Amino acid sequence: MCNPNISVTNKKPKVVAYSPEHFAQPQKRTLASRSGARGSASSSSSSSSSSSLGSDVSADSIDEKTMRLVEWNVDIMAQQLKKITAMRESSSATTIEDADDLVMTELKEGTMLEEVREIINLSTQTKQYKRDPDDIDLGEAVVYQLQDYVREISKLYNNNPFHSFEHASHVTQSVAKLLARVVTPDSIDYQDMCYKKQAGEAQLHEYTYGITSDPLIHFACIYSALIHDVDHSGLPNADLIRWNRELADRYKEKSVAEQNSVDLSWELLMEPRFVDLRSCIYRNQEEMDRFRQLVVNSVMATDIADKELGALRRKRWEKAFDQNAMPNDTPETQRDSVNRKATIVIE
Repeated sequence: MCNPNISVTNKKPKVVAYSPEHFAQPQKRTLASRSGARGSASSSSSSSSSSSLGSDVSADSIDEKTMRLVEWNVDIMAQQLKKITAMRESSSATTIEDADDLVMTELKEGTMLEEVREIINLSTQTKQYKRDPDDIDLGEAVVYQLQDYVREISKLYNNNPFHSFEHASHVTQSVAKLLARVVTPDSIDYQDMCYKKQAGEAQLHEYTYGITSDPLIHFACIYSALIHDVDHSGLPNADLIRWNRELADRYKEKSVAEQNSVDLSWELLMEPRFVDLRSCIYRNQEEMDRFRQLVVNSVMATDIADKELGALRRKRWEKAFDQNAMPNDTPETQRDSVNRKATIVIE
């Protein structure tokens, strides 16, 4: 894994004072077809705007430090793509469809918050590989497109003291490490604070509500970490709503920065030049829908400042884990109950 070699010093960061009007200026990158983007987020719909979207992005140069971070993120994401591929090889039930023909079934006119799901239907397959994921060859096209995509994402980040590509890279690494270290309670010796045994895949699958078994979940979480602050202006949503009315109106003054980040990142992914990468991430409509729902739920959950949305998430948590919180007239199947728990835990 590439080491970004980030040094820590005692020097105080340089603070640049901007007027509020500075943040009301056009964003670093804007969607060429904002008005219709949410209703037709397919690769074919973005082909007409791909040249205008890519021209200003590729013009920017990347410094050496950012390139190390790009390589670091590419390495992490490639590992998960290998696991996705290995998992598919172990399942004969995977239907393969052309990535160019897939269109988000739930995208409608409205805001992304309307896409957030209480229950995301996750895979029931326990993790099993016919061959070691490290032996998987993703292919030159997929690796090149992954590198190209992460580079483009790095350019969509503004040079903020905190909400920067460096910050996103640290979050990505943290999420990857967290997912890799999930264990069951009886796998730990709490007296000596060490691992005493490795849990079986079936036991781990049940304990984590299937989260550890599905590499697509892991990739979606890592991808969400990478893009969660794309194009962030450095302003909190309350100020962004005040000084950038275009974005505020577009997203109905809710989770403005978060929705903008997903919209920009998703449209970039839908460009024709990333078709092989998309085909590696998802192979059919079901997988595409699940990937999109995981990304939307995960990134929208990063808006921790909105008290109303925070209260709704707490209610969802209580509903998932408090048996008394579920109304008697709405019984759930066992699978729905497990998926409800998994969905809120992922967030």
